[in-house]
Amino acid sequence: MKEFFIKINKSDLNKKAEIISNEIEEYHNEVIVTGDIRIENKDNIVDLENCNKDISDKDLVLKLYLKYGKQFVEIITGAFAIVIHDRREQILLLFRDNFGQKNIYFTDQNDCFHVSSSIKGIFENSSVPKEMNIERVIDFIAHTHSPSSETFFKNIYNLGPAKTLELCESNIEINSYVPEVNYTAKDVKEIFFEAIDATKDENFGCMLSGGLDSSSISIASQILNKEPLNVFSIVFPQSKSANRNSADEEEYSTEVAHSYDMKHEKITVTDFNFIENIKKNIEYYDEPYMATNTYIYEKVFEQAQKKGIKVILDGTDGDSVISHGTEIFRYYGETFQIKKLLHEKKAYDYLHNRKFSVLKTILSFVIKPKLPKFLLRLYKRIRNQDFFVYQNNLLHKNFKKDLTDLYSSVDEIHEIDQSFNNFSEKAHYQMVYKSHWHEVFNILNTIGGKYGIEVRYPFFYQGLVDFCIKTPVHKKIKNGVTRYYFREGLKKILPKKIYQRQSKSDLSPLFLKHFMKLDENYVEKVFFNKNSPVYNLINQRSVKKLLDSKNPNKNLSIIYTFFSLYEWMKKNDFYVDIVK
Repeated sequence: MKEFFIKINKSDLNKKAEIISNEIEEYHNEVIVTGDIRIENKDNIVDLENCNKDISDKDLVLKLYLKYGKQFVEIITGAFAIVIHDRREQILLLFRDNFGQKNIYFTDQNDCFHVSSSIKGIFENSSVPKEMNIERVIDFIAHTHSPSSETFFKNIYNLGPAKTLELCESNIEINSYVPEVNYTAKDVKEIFFEAIDATKDENFGCMLSGGLDSSSISIASQILNKEPLNVFSIVFPQSKSANRNSADEEEYSTEVAHSYDMKHEKITVTDFNFIENIKKNIEYYDEPYMATNTYIYEKVFEQAQKKGIKVILDGTDGDSVISHGTEIFRYYGETFQIKKLLHEKKAYDYLHNRKFSVLKTILSFVIKPKLPKFLLRLYKRIRNQDFFVYQNNLLHKNFKKDLTDLYSSVDEIHEIDQSFNNFSEKAHYQMVYKSHWHEVFNILNTIGGKYGIEVRYPFFYQGLVDFCIKTPVHKKIKNGVTRYYFREGLKKILPKKIYQRQSKSDLSPLFLKHFMKLDENYVEKVFFNKNSPVYNLINQRSVKKLLDSKNPNKNLSIIYTFFSLYEWMKKNDFYVDIVK
């Protein structure tokens, strides 16, 4: 990760900004470009603009800005957090990539504007006070994400994905931008290989779980690579089972690696202490986090570092970008194509070992979508199935949101304020753009940075995303086979075992095993000791009921969230008072 920090006097934007970076910075004609920048459509731009092919990403941004102004950001795609100080125009500009693969934080205090690639960078290079933002903490427990750009620290903000910020004459203006969409006549295989080629590097490896997404990335990378590719797989020997929910995917990853003569690193995991891992890793995170499978990445990055690898390609989250196509069920239901609905749902249930029910299918995809949202939410509450209400009830009454506020926040977080031709288009768009992948990227990038690894996400290559979203829903699933168009497009290069695979491994057994047998002393210290920083924040009775449950399907992730929050508050000497 390329770290940077910028400090500028708001009332004197003609003066050079103070810049601290792990790269050399130089002003050029009164304009400077800095940040963490990787342009994935660079080759196309270089050809169109007649640039030197060896031009750096930063110099290319400068060239484009000088020619097109702020609109240059609509031309580039990739992973970037860009800062431009234009002394000629006396403005400071910030730009973040469309999916939030790179971070950019800012704060406006005491006539000074601070920008950094991390919150830590702001505190280390300024006198900005460190204060907890209790509203963000409440959001974290009630619904994980925040409807605002606020961080867990007061007055420090995260510029959102596909956002620009302009500081001019002491005024701050934040706007959204939309990258140019260049729909292509290329087929899915061609555009996928283009995505791999744009994200791979000279010294890189791949995560290989054995699923369709990671297998496709590894295979395409090996085909494009001159030397045998380093691929890394986690294996769970104690989880080998005929059970379809087995966590171990060794047979699939081995099939892929063997078929293409890859250098296959199998990393065995038999046990893992998640609490100790949270305690250790909270030092690397600016904010509390909720990610129960990060141990997988940490094991891989540790091994990759030993191999001298600097870049890892990861399949997060290919499922959402490609789409399983199950949104077609509701599409058929809302358009009353009942025969097609029943045929496709029955075929899907058969392939996924589920019991098919005509009545449940009709209720779920024909009747329920016609009901008002408030009735559906009431129904969920009566059946204790409203996840957000459940989480909200874990808060102390002084901090718990009322239902109106809770649902308003949830709608703001997940809903899209634009029109679509049908539900399937909206659902696919929401999966890609409203699932808060930028928070996932931040977690994985932080772990990668710990081991000197840059993580890249080929499925979030803009051209591939545009192609997948534009693909009609009937091509995404066929006779119950999900991600159909993608499977067919890569059929000739996929091993038969991967091409035909419909199952998805369950990575929770190890997590479940540990969290069903928690250290009672630690639990007492976190939740029930009055000196705990979170004690006054929570409803002890509701939390105890959760902890005492023997149901393996209980919400373990929220327990993980509390542990992360507890360790983060301890680290920063924060404490919640009973009065809000």
